[in-house]
Amino acid sequence: MSNTHRANAAWADPAPMSLERCHIAGRDGDRWLVRQGGRVLRAERAFGCLVTPALDDEVLVAIGDDDAFVVQVLRRASGAQPTIELDGDLDVRTGGALRFLGRAGVTLASVGTVEVVARRLERVVDVLSAVADRVSLRAKQSVREVEGLELTRAGEVEIRAAKEVSVRGENALVTAERLVKMDGEQIHVG
Repeated sequence: MSNTHRANAAWADPAPMSLERCHIAGRDGDRWLVRQGGRVLRAERAFGCLVTPALDDEVLVAIGDDDAFVVQVLRRASGAQPTIELDGDLDVRTGGALRFLGRAGVTLASVGTVEVVARRLERVVDVLSAVADRVSLRAKQSVREVEGLELTRAGEVEIRAAKEVSVRGENALVTAERLVKMDGEQIHVG
C-alpha cells in the first residue's frame, strides 16, 4: 500500500467528536483542565486555537473517546488581555500590506535581534527617542534637515572626510577654553 493510500485510509473514518461549551478550570502541564457539566477533562489546545485561554474562559472543546481539544475561546471571563502564544517560529504573510495598529501604542520586544528588511523605511513621528550602547550607520548618502536647533553633546567629536569638510552659515563660531588649532598646507582667512 502506498503512503498516499495509507494517509487516505487514516483520514477516511476519523473517530467522531462532539463540540461542547466548557469553562477553563486550570492547567495541568501542557494540557488545559476544562469543566463540562459536573466533570473535568484534560484537553490539548488545538493547533488553530490562537488566543491562549485564561481561567474561567468559556471555550469550545472538541471531545472524542480518547482525546479533547480546546478549539476556540468563545468568551473571556475576566478583563485579562488576550494573548496569542505559539510554540516555535511564526511567519505572517500577505499579498498586500500588513499593518499593526495600536491606539495606545505598539511594542516590539525580543531578547534576541529585531530585524527590519525593506526597500524603503519611513518614519513619521512627533518625538523620536532612542537609547543604545552603540549606534552604527552605513550609507551611500546621508541627508538630514533640521528646521530648528541641532545639538550634539559628547565626550569627544571627530569628523573625518576623504575629500572636503565644509561648514557654512551666516555666522560660524569656534570657541575653546584652552586651544584652537588649525593645521594645513595652506590656511586662508578672510
